[in-house]
Amino acid sequence: VASEGMIPYMPGKGRTVIYNMQEVFFDQVIHSCRWTGDRQFLDYALPALESHLAWEKRCFDADGDGLYENFANFWASDGVFYGGAVCLLASAYAYAANRFCAEAGELRGQPAGRYRGDCRRIRRAVMEQLWIRERGHPGESRDTLGGKLLHHSLSLPSVVHAAESGIFDQFALYQMLHHVRSTLEHLPAGDGEVVWNTNWVPYRW
Repeated sequence: VASEGMIPYMPGKGRTVIYNMQEVFFDQVIHSCRWTGDRQFLDYALPALESHLAWEKRCFDADGDGLYENFANFWASDGVFYGGAVCLLASAYAYAANRFCAEAGELRGQPAGRYRGDCRRIRRAVMEQLWIRERGHPGESRDTLGGKLLHHSLSLPSVVHAAESGIFDQFALYQMLHHVRSTLEHLPAGDGEVVWNTNWVPYRW
């Protein structure tokens, strides 16, 4: 069933799910496990993470090509609609979670081949379908309908989560960060600066 592995949104209030913040939650769980090395918490959280990954694949990578759809899965996602397109950010989340499940399984003496295989599938699909070789950076998303257009203008949330996920090698990561430096607007803010999330046309001027 579609809901198996999904964390209920506001349980008991009878509301429809409008966000997929469990990708964000499990990404935080992964960072917590890596930072603390808490084996007891890892043993507690890992079955839920594995169930989450199965749900993600059923809902957002139904064709099994390794590319996942974004759906309200990052903090700046209000007013952003991908219309079923496959996206860098969701694919990076899935890559990071599969990599962690593989490493955790090996630590516990369990087979990890399935998760390693999914990591390879996701990375290959991102490089073949989303990476723009002549520009030296990934695109934000690729449509799955019509002309299956690749959308070149990359958002900062996609950059951050892809960088954290480990999906890119050091040179690809350097290229992507250079793209941010040279294309997204940087505004002075105190002793630092603020980087705009995107170059997209805002819904309010």
